[in-house]
Amino acid sequence: GSVIGRSMTADGDMNPGRVPIQEIQSGSGGAKMQTLIQTYNYYLQIPGLEYIYKKEWLWVSMVKNFGRTNALAFLPPTYLLDYAPDRERLKKLVANNSAIKLIGKGNLQKRKSIAEVVGNQWETLDNKLQTVVQEIVPCAKTINNEVFNIRLYIIVRYANQKIDVFLAPNGKLIYSANTDDLITDNAVEPKAEHPHFMDEYFDQNRGISASDFWEKMTVISALIFDSIIER
Repeated sequence: GSVIGRSMTADGDMNPGRVPIQEIQSGSGGAKMQTLIQTYNYYLQIPGLEYIYKKEWLWVSMVKNFGRTNALAFLPPTYLLDYAPDRERLKKLVANNSAIKLIGKGNLQKRKSIAEVVGNQWETLDNKLQTVVQEIVPCAKTINNEVFNIRLYIIVRYANQKIDVFLAPNGKLIYSANTDDLITDNAVEPKAEHPHFMDEYFDQNRGISASDFWEKMTVISALIFDSIIER
């Protein structure tokens, strides 16, 4: 938490410095954290970045570029709370299934903008906090009956009107608090028998091929960035 760096200047040009990554000189933990927060916020101001990290733009970009049916191949049914046609679709969905489980999501970190709702409770969501509503889909794969999420790490380099995307060849497994909780949380400490990273998962021969998995993740990553390249 005490190392920081930039690949671009405040004007959006490539950083010409010979030492782009350097240790934060401030001694106190609070001051270091504040510096990290300021730089994190700086990165969020990079033009076009909102099309990557904002959930509503991810869905819009995928549907616009590949069609709703193709987007649903790897994204759950998604509805924008500030888009009237999607609100009508939600009303029809709930009218046909009043017990359907939904999740409202926003763009805040550490689950601060996540809310689970049932049926027409979605109408109580604050569209300034939650920007999208998604159907909670059954989990095809679990580990010891516990839901897990795979956190992947990607580096994006933009220069000379070209985007290069690098996908790290491993991923961290994030678990839910218990078997009844479908929402994963980074704060949950994995059990000893649970793999912590994808390479451990593949070593346990759980029925998924490592090469097939990374091939599909590469395709999905490429689709996401292809969908926003023009923006």
